[in-house]
Amino acid sequence: MAEQELKGFEVELNLNETSIQTIEAKISLIQDEISAIGKAMVSWKSVFQNIGHVIPIILWHRILPLTSPDCLWDVAKASADV
Repeated sequence: MAEQELKGFEVELNLNETSIQTIEAKISLIQDEISAIGKAMVSWKSVFQNIGHVIPIILWHRILPLTSPDCLWDVAKASADV
């Protein structure tokens, strides 16, 4: 009887060890995913910080042509035709 109980405990111990290994593997995968997400967040942070510098340049290049003498002349001429 004691041998049977011992074998039962050994089987249970093996199952528990397998479960622990499975959980540790899942934890490792989750940690890898968290690390990848952290790296992606750092990249996006850099992108958004750079956008703050790029937007004024884009706006400048879009507005500047509208203030050129030719453009202002076209606007004035179109207003006079109305």
